[in-house]
Amino acid sequence: LQLRPRVRLIFNKGFLFGLSLFLLSISCSAYFYAETYREYPLEREVSTTVATYAAHVSDWFFMPPNNVLYGSFREKASVIWPDFVRLGIPSEHNLFLGFVPWGLYASGFFILKGRKYREYYYCSFIVILVSIVLSFGPTVNITNSLHFPGFYPIISVIDPLLFAVRVTARFAVFPLFFLSLISSFVLADASKRMSTKHAPVLFLAIGLLVVIEYLPTSFQFHTFSEDEKGVYRKLQQRKDIDVILEYPIGNLLPYQYKEARVEDLDAHYLLYAS
Repeated sequence: LQLRPRVRLIFNKGFLFGLSLFLLSISCSAYFYAETYREYPLEREVSTTVATYAAHVSDWFFMPPNNVLYGSFREKASVIWPDFVRLGIPSEHNLFLGFVPWGLYASGFFILKGRKYREYYYCSFIVILVSIVLSFGPTVNITNSLHFPGFYPIISVIDPLLFAVRVTARFAVFPLFFLSLISSFVLADASKRMSTKHAPVLFLAIGLLVVIEYLPTSFQFHTFSEDEKGVYRKLQQRKDIDVILEYPIGNLLPYQYKEARVEDLDAHYLLYAS
């Protein structure tokens, strides 16, 4: 009991130190971003990137293609509903978070009792709903031909910086966080009602189901073609080049622009040499 004030004091100091460090880090990041943007304006806003980087309604029903259990579902569904399911999207637009977390979250409505838990649950529901709406961007795309204006422009009146967001689909991180939070509450509350023998079994079973549901396939590494290797051989022979800065995202360009030469793609997009 005598240590409690000291522990509280240490906690408060640690909290203040962590908060100060956090504020300092975001201030430095904001300063350097502003300096970079001033010299090199990106000219990116949601109105110009929404066609590629905004989520569609169907994106919330599928996992990435490298998922062992559900990876092939999007391609199969696109054959049945081609106007509803889109292909060729970035992996981060596969926004289905799994049956296990959604099931735990839904069960929390019936399992979690008490005012504190209910407040957390209702708050998380509002945040999840708003985040899903924001992930669609200014327009909610249901099919290729059916779409209607979303609430993004209305909410951006409160926070104008939302129009500077490039990938609105990344708002899915908030549902992921709150699903995890409520799921932990559900498991903690359920363990209190179980015996010490059964609670570990529950945690082990849930953990195993999560691992199985999120299990990815083996990673497929990019292999260089002979044309790409020829580019590097030519660069190696250049005596006026000392530094080569490679952007890995450029490796995708030859697949997106089949009609362009690999040499041109490497010269303009993949490599900056000086």
